[in-house]
Order: sequence, then C-alpha cells, then structure tokens
Amino acid sequence: MTLRPTRVLFVDCAPFSGGAQRSLLDMVQGLREEGVDPLVLAADLSPGGVVEECLRRDLPVEPFRARHWHRSPRGLWQFLADRRRLAPLLRDRLEIWSPDLVHANTVRAALLLPRRLSARLPLIVHDRDRRAPAIARRLLAKRARAILAIGKTVAGAWPSACAPRLHLVPNGLEVGEIAHTPPDPACRDRLLLVADLVPWKGHRLFLDAFARVVARRSDARAVLVGRPRDDDDAYAADLRARIRQLGLEGQIELLDNVACAWPQIAACRLLVSAAAEEPFGRTVVEALALGKPVVAVRGGGPGEILDGCPAGNLVEATPDALAEGILEAWDWNAAPARCQAARQRAELYSVRHLCRTVRDIYRNVLPGGQNR
Repeated sequence: MTLRPTRVLFVDCAPFSGGAQRSLLDMVQGLREEGVDPLVLAADLSPGGVVEECLRRDLPVEPFRARHWHRSPRGLWQFLADRRRLAPLLRDRLEIWSPDLVHANTVRAALLLPRRLSARLPLIVHDRDRRAPAIARRLLAKRARAILAIGKTVAGAWPSACAPRLHLVPNGLEVGEIAHTPPDPACRDRLLLVADLVPWKGHRLFLDAFARVVARRSDARAVLVGRPRDDDDAYAADLRARIRQLGLEGQIELLDNVACAWPQIAACRLLVSAAAEEPFGRTVVEALALGKPVVAVRGGGPGEILDGCPAGNLVEATPDALAEGILEAWDWNAAPARCQAARQRAELYSVRHLCRTVRDIYRNVLPGGQNR
C-alpha cells in the first residue's frame, strides 16, 4: 500500500515580504521536492509578494487579509479582527484538504490559529523574530508540538520547559543560484547595506559610520537598498534628510524599489549589517554566497553566521567601531582566500540541508511519522 505524501498547511500573516517570507518560499519549494504536499495560506498580496511568488513557482496558495499589528489597543483590535477573518478559510481547509500538520511561519502567524487546533493537529511554530513579545511565546509554549528557532538568540527567548521540543534550524537559501548572479555595474566597489526600511535595521548607524569612513577615504561610495513597509515612506524621507545633513548626497544612493538585491551584492566591495537585533541575517548569507566580505555589528544572527569566518568582521554597534571595521575590511574583497572562506561558510546554510532537517522534525511529530 502506497501512503500519500505528508500534507502540510503553512500559514504566514505578514502583509509584506521580508526575509521570513523569502525563507518560507524557498523552504516550501524545497520540502515539496522532498515529498511534502504543501498548501500556503498567505496575507502578502503586494507585487512580487508571497501570493504572487507562490503562483509563479506553482506552489498551492490561498490569500487572506491580515495587517501588521502594532503593540497598541488598535493593534490588538486589528489582530482579533484578522483572527476572525481567517477562521472560515482555515476551517474549510482543515475539513476539505485534511492536512497532517500545520506549520506557522512566525510567532505572529501561530497566534492567529485557534487554541483547539493544536488538540486536533500537530502545530509547528517557526520562530524567526527576536522581537516577538515574551507573552506570545508563553501562550504558544504548551500548544506547539515543535518549535523551530532560526538562531541561538531566538531559541533562548523560549521558556526552558520547551527545550525538548525546541530545534535550532537556521534559514536555508539557494546558495548555488545566488552564487551565479551577474553583478550590477552601478554598484561596483560600493559599500552596501540591504535591509527593509524600518528603524531597527540600523540605517542611521550605518550613515553615521559612513560619514567617518568618507572623512578618511574620500573615494568611498555606498548604496542603501531597502523597501518601506506598509507603504510608509516617512522613514525613507528621514534617511534622505540625514544624508543631506551629513553632506553625503554625492556619495551615497538610496534604492527603495529593488525586489531582489543579489545583483547589487554581487557588485559591492563589502556588505554591512548594522542591526544589533537581527534574528538571522539573510543578506549576510547572500553576500557570503557571492564571495563577499561582511562587516556586522555584534549580536543576533550575523554574529552566529560569521563566528570564526575569515570573511567576517564583527564590531560593536557604534559609529566609530563600525567605521573602523569597514576600513579594516576595505580590501578583503581582493583576497582570494577570504572570498573562498565566504563561499564555504554560505554552504552551511543551503535550503537542501534545511529541508531535510524540517522533514525529519515532521516525521518525529506525526503519529507513525517514520513511515510517511
């Protein structure tokens, strides 16, 4: 008798595409190649977002509406409304499609799911966010059959009682595909920071550090690549004002409409990661896959990725320290041994390795899962 493939219902509630959503897409595609039958419920209807990209990749997807809930009474009201809105679609998919388990992509997505669901099906919570409220993790601690944490700092945020169900599962990327990306000539030899336009990503820290670099290297040029979230252009305007204030208009460019920054990374001198609270650091792995050195502030995912790597330079989160780190690594791009070390480190974060790990976790939580 031939058993049907394991059916996994993936739920993602972000109304925009960030690193968590890009990682989800690569994971779902890879898991399907490993024999998983997926269905994605997604709230990202933006151009090039999760729903559109699932359709492009021929991944089964159904859209629903959800917003980015802020920590406020209004945010709580929006969360409750979005939870009610998802309920009929979720109920129909459970009854008609009959998944074997539910995989919530982020703590926020898991909060949308009703408590009674975890009594019916195994719930996998994929934690990709250092900034998720502690109370959210406490609420989910007893419901989750398995918790996937993308880094040690993320794993450390869960209650100690979760340890037997907690798995360290770094994000996986298509490192081979990334490595063959042709460079964008307009970004050749530039310093590069790639991050969504939200304050915690450290753009202002980078600008202040870059001003110090320019004071010592007048030939320095930089590019910021990032898109605003929720169509909020105020932060981008604030960054442009800071660029003018620092007198850097002719030496730095802000690109806020780039869907994929691989060509810019392929051309850059080095990549900078300035977010001290970065849970993983997808762009760090992308840069390593392209043989590029990375300067990153200590803490979070980038520190874990770059630990002991000759292509990485970890510094404190101050303008002076970041500037010194950039100047120290200025010519690393021309050192073949460092470029090779970068590519070797990136191989540790392949999507194939991720999918095999996740597949094993599925087998362990399913009844008789070793046979599926």
